[in-house]
Amino acid sequence: MNVVICEDERIYLKSISEKIQHWMRIHNREDVQILYFSSTEDLMEQWDKLSADLLLLDIQFTNELNGMELARHIRKTDEQIPIVFITSLDTFVYEGYTVSALRYLRKPVRYEEIAECMDIAYKQYTLNHNRFFAASEGSHRFLIAYQDILYFEARSPYTVVRLKDDQEELKLRMRFSELPARLNPELFVQCHRSYLVNVAHVRGIKRNELLMSNQDVLPISRPYLAGINQAFDRYYLEGNASYAVDPV
Repeated sequence: MNVVICEDERIYLKSISEKIQHWMRIHNREDVQILYFSSTEDLMEQWDKLSADLLLLDIQFTNELNGMELARHIRKTDEQIPIVFITSLDTFVYEGYTVSALRYLRKPVRYEEIAECMDIAYKQYTLNHNRFFAASEGSHRFLIAYQDILYFEARSPYTVVRLKDDQEELKLRMRFSELPARLNPELFVQCHRSYLVNVAHVRGIKRNELLMSNQDVLPISRPYLAGINQAFDRYYLEGNASYAVDPV
């Protein structure tokens, strides 16, 4: 898992980094790497070459893009990466919702806040990373990455797989009812008798419908409403309830 920190004040960069490293030691997460940037423009120039799984981003930068502008740029091509804003101002807190920010943290940031963000981001990473749905159509057998799947739809006589990035949908000759047993129930949740969604791509939930990352609006049936809300909260909101003492 790659964590990117973009912060131009050395004291805060050091503090955030030490808190992440402390979290890594406590949970024995040797598969986490930290990348550092002190400039939003440098990060934007390198972004397409990076493999990032969490971004911790300051908002105020002198004579260059601010963090909110960078986040908007990133969201044009990456709807999924968790973004955590770390700042000394409340000015942009409501704008954070427009880029689906995971958290908006005030400086100086406490260890518990960083730990919660790491818990959630690591859970999302492990649910999506290197996980595949095995499918077949006739003699053709193939794998579909979890992170590429928006949702499944029952469309007799097919089960249709809707993929992200405007990829062509796939039509599989398999029973829709077979899907839950073949997928991770923490990530794939039924919202309607004809739809099973990847909660990583859910962007909003109302009583009768939900919004997907590609702007598709899908129906929610009453029997599935509680389940989809619980799955959404687990994926985006729930972290570890207890942490070690702040080392910094």
